[in-house]
Amino acid sequence: MAHALRERDISWVAADLASYPRVAEVPIQQQLGLFGLRPIIATADFLYARWLGKHRQFQVHVEEYFDSTPRVIWWFERLTHVLKKYPSVRHVYAFFDNDFSGHAPTAARRFADKVNLPRFWETPSARKQPSLYPLQNA
Repeated sequence: MAHALRERDISWVAADLASYPRVAEVPIQQQLGLFGLRPIIATADFLYARWLGKHRQFQVHVEEYFDSTPRVIWWFERLTHVLKKYPSVRHVYAFFDNDFSGHAPTAARRFADKVNLPRFWETPSARKQPSLYPLQNA
């Protein structure tokens, strides 16, 4: 599979599909399979990582249900290791879903802070949570 992707310059997708409360844990190398995680293989000059969580594990998505910082830091270290192993990789694209920790903008901000990226434009929501979109009729 990796060979076919590499031939076509298509990125392998790394995904975190863990459900709460396991997503708050940091797996050791021997536990990757138990956490539904597979090795990351570079097949293009970029990596694509998705933090998805278990679909519909949170009824509403207005706040994080736990502090995702340890898991986000673990992913940053994991991606850093992959970048050292594959020096041809020039970019990493990250996608956070609300099912990862309950609130995608907060998880994305944690990741951006960890990798020293500028924060995206934030607009406070009615519940004082950051949002990616401006409020309508505010």
